[in-house]
This record gives sequence, C-alpha cells and structure tokens, in this order.
Amino acid sequence: MKYWIMLNGVRLGPLTLEEARALPLLADTPVWRTGLPEWTTAGELPEFAANVARDETEPPRYSATEHGISPVYPDYRREDYSQQKHDDEKPPMPDNYLPWAIVVTLCCCLVGGIVAIIYSSKVSQLYNQEDYAGAQRASKTALTWIWISVASGIILQPLLFLLQIGSMNALDYLGEF
Repeated sequence: MKYWIMLNGVRLGPLTLEEARALPLLADTPVWRTGLPEWTTAGELPEFAANVARDETEPPRYSATEHGISPVYPDYRREDYSQQKHDDEKPPMPDNYLPWAIVVTLCCCLVGGIVAIIYSSKVSQLYNQEDYAGAQRASKTALTWIWISVASGIILQPLLFLLQIGSMNALDYLGEF
C-alpha cells in the first residue's frame, strides 16, 4: 500500500508504510493512501496511531533530503485533489500486438495487416496521454484486425493457389493450339 503525506506544505509520496512511519508525524498531519476516498489525518489511521506525536504545540522539523525523499509540490488546497490519479493507480499498458501485426502483414493479408499496425502504434501514444480507455480500444482493434487478416489469409491463400493452378492449366491448354 502506498501513502502520501503533507509535511510543512510539501507532499511526499508515494511512500511505503515503513517510510511513512519514519517521518515526524503529528496527529493532524494530512495523509492519503490507496483505498481512502479523501485525505485524512495521521491520528485517524490505525497504522500511525502509535507513531504520531501528541504534543502539537511545536510542529516537527522536517527536511526531505534528510530522509532521502524528493518532495512534490502540488496544489493541496484544491478540492478535487483527493480524486487525482497517483502513480500506483495507473493501469498497466495494454499489449499493442505490433510484432503480430507485422507478421500478419508479411504472411497473410497486406491490407488488414497495415490497419493492425496503425492501431498497434496508437496504443502507447494514447496510454502516455493518459487515455487508458482509448489505449485499450486501440489494442482490441489491432487484435481484431490481426484475426481478420489471419482468417482472410487462411481462406484466400488456398483460393489463390487454386486460381493459379487453374490459370496454368488454361495456358497449357491454349499452348496446344
């Protein structure tokens, strides 16, 4: 589980529980972790109950470099801050199927393979733009075109072979005249 903590106006995170417990926390120190709908205080979370300082007259001094953590400076005053996506909430990137699209283009069906390559190349671009649904759609579309190309290759290759044999027989027949 990952934690984000506000100390002296600096957002720290993502942190492990051990890293978060090592920080000088007060009972009213803002804390957010995965699974919480919004920010809460360290004193309200059972995992920090034994670690928080109860004397809140003197806030603890904190230096991010002292703890080896690089600080992040967000706009903590925003109301929708707890709804923002954090790094560990990012879904995994869907498969782009690019190698399969290339193989299908070379072996089965040129047109369908090119369409599959185009959609395969869109997957990482959409994912990096944080359009996760679009990346998923592009991945599924690329896979669909790969299967269409394979199916058309299985159906068309024998037909083309038969047409080629038929045309050779027709040429042989014409050659007798």
